[in-house]
Amino acid sequence: MAMFRLLVVMSIVSFYLLPLAMYDQVAYAESYVAGQIGLVFPLKATGESEVSGGSFGGGTSSTNPVFKNSVLGGARLGHYFASIPWFGFSTEVYYSTPNLAQQALNVTPSGSAPNQIVRLSGQSMRSVIWNNNLEFRLPGAQVEPYGGVGLAVMFTHLQDGTTGIGRSSTSPGLNVYIGGRYWATERVTLFAEWKYNYIPSLSFDPTGSLVGFSTNFTSINVAFGAGYHF
Repeated sequence: MAMFRLLVVMSIVSFYLLPLAMYDQVAYAESYVAGQIGLVFPLKATGESEVSGGSFGGGTSSTNPVFKNSVLGGARLGHYFASIPWFGFSTEVYYSTPNLAQQALNVTPSGSAPNQIVRLSGQSMRSVIWNNNLEFRLPGAQVEPYGGVGLAVMFTHLQDGTTGIGRSSTSPGLNVYIGGRYWATERVTLFAEWKYNYIPSLSFDPTGSLVGFSTNFTSINVAFGAGYHF
């Protein structure tokens, strides 16, 4: 937990320092903008999830909900320094739709009440993830390895197809990625990368007709794109 808090602090600092670094002509070395597309593969949540609302009190444990695979698309802005060309900052945003699958959750109420089955209708989920990263690379070759770690903020809207009710959630988490970029020209790169997103608490409040739930959201993302360096 202490390491996670340290990463959050470092990522917030990196976000505020990035604009200053890009406009500091003394420190200026290399900036880039990039676009990316890819796939999101949600993983099974670790530990137990919780449900709330209806006859369930807060903190009622349940099996973990399942989310569907999705396409992602987004953009990134980054900067490397002249004095330490292997280190920089980046900020990125990408959109995906890892919809909540139609499923049944096994719910364990508190006390001596027996387990119950809660059936969830399929719900569409629109997600925007904003990452602020510390970025590292090995410069000097036509194929350039790189990677980064930082703070992820997940903005999510869940829409029930049966009732039309929508609910939103904003949750912080962790972003880690590694990749490689190929210098096609002096300015243009092509890249491929692997991302790991971990959101420890993705929560949606209950409504009069929908149960609320809280779980952690973890996904492996594969992305491809192109960047322009200046």
